[in-house]
Amino acid sequence: LETADGFAQASTLPVPAPEGTSVIGRSLSGTFTSEVGESTDCGTGTLFPASSWVQFTAQEAASWFIEVTSETELHSSVHRGATLADSNTFSCATTNGNGHIVDLSAGETVHIRVASDAGAATFSIRARRAAVRMAPEQLTMFDNDTVGPMAVSTESAEVVVINGQPVVLYSDGPDSDLRIIERQIDGTWDDSLVTDGVSGDWEDIENFVSALVVDGELMVAFTATDPGPPFDGNVVVFGHRVSDGTWTFETIDTDGEEFYSVDLALINGRPAITYNKNSYSELWYAERGDDGDWTAVMVDNDGADDGEIEYVGWQSVLFDIEGSPAIAYLDYAAGAIRWATRSGESWTDSEIYYAGERDLYIAFDGVIDLMGNPFLIVQSEYSSFTVLNLVDEAWVIENPEHRPEVPQPAYAEYAPLQLELTADGRPVFVWYSYGSDNYWYAITEKMPDGTWQTDD
Repeated sequence: LETADGFAQASTLPVPAPEGTSVIGRSLSGTFTSEVGESTDCGTGTLFPASSWVQFTAQEAASWFIEVTSETELHSSVHRGATLADSNTFSCATTNGNGHIVDLSAGETVHIRVASDAGAATFSIRARRAAVRMAPEQLTMFDNDTVGPMAVSTESAEVVVINGQPVVLYSDGPDSDLRIIERQIDGTWDDSLVTDGVSGDWEDIENFVSALVVDGELMVAFTATDPGPPFDGNVVVFGHRVSDGTWTFETIDTDGEEFYSVDLALINGRPAITYNKNSYSELWYAERGDDGDWTAVMVDNDGADDGEIEYVGWQSVLFDIEGSPAIAYLDYAAGAIRWATRSGESWTDSEIYYAGERDLYIAFDGVIDLMGNPFLIVQSEYSSFTVLNLVDEAWVIENPEHRPEVPQPAYAEYAPLQLELTADGRPVFVWYSYGSDNYWYAITEKMPDGTWQTDD
């Protein structure tokens, strides 16, 4: 390829045939220096020393997938604008394999900048029509450094709505804090600490958080470690924020090797939770009595009764069915979804769907539909989805596919998955996954005609 060091000298990435892919390759060297006026790399505040530009013109109005592949860590960004001075970055990605799904109009030209911190790198860049459309959603990064040093990872998060505004509860992994961020009426975000996982009552708030809003007041359940007396081990905690903004906390269970996967619900007007205990081997249920005390019982410790106790109830969803608790949960080792109900003080459980070991599950969520029936969504490690709806005492099964043409696994451990209903009762779920080819967040919705549509 000809030298394409500057924005104005950008090489042209050919337009692929309707079913094809166009690819070009380039080696960055010390002569490919960044220009004055180039944007810093992906919000880092750093301008990488070596960069190269490629331009691409869309043949038709469509969503296009622009992918950069290299054995060296690179940043790539997509820019609109005819000159460098007028260019505007609207997509940015990092790592040695990254991509962009961009909506372009017919004849629209964009510039792709590829930059290396190492100064020398070899990469390929290709363009093809995307299999899905971009969702017209606004993305807002509301916290990337919590307090003090930037957090390496946010372990778990859940979104609820209070007075029409989104509220996010999340655990900050490195700082072991539980934090809350709330959008104000003016559109700004207010980030605050719920409980300190280092110097507070607990250490190491784990990556399992569940939230619930009752009469405008926020409740939360989470797992944590308390190495000091009186517990000297792991704990499950319930928190309640009252009207003046203060938090109270109650310890639910302390007698376990490890706790995982909490889900909080209101059962017959009382807070209750389901959680996994003792290294994924037991599913438990706990509810708060009128006296404020919590009572916990084990629901299942063997799943399919096959002697495989691993990962029983490692993810679960708790429902109120006519005032009594019911739990949908994963029996990961058996490749099954199970359903447990309580009659009086006794629990019974049964298998409601079996996929087998070929398609193990990684994410799970559920809601009550407009008819009062439980509705479940489960994601497999290959990013296929199974939908289950209990109607007239029978489970109705659907398998919405998001992109059957993607051949590679799209595995994401502890993948975030959240299911909600539209105003007219149609299910819509937000999910994340990745594979060897790309990374994506997506929204999948059941349309009024009964078909499923996925937007990235």
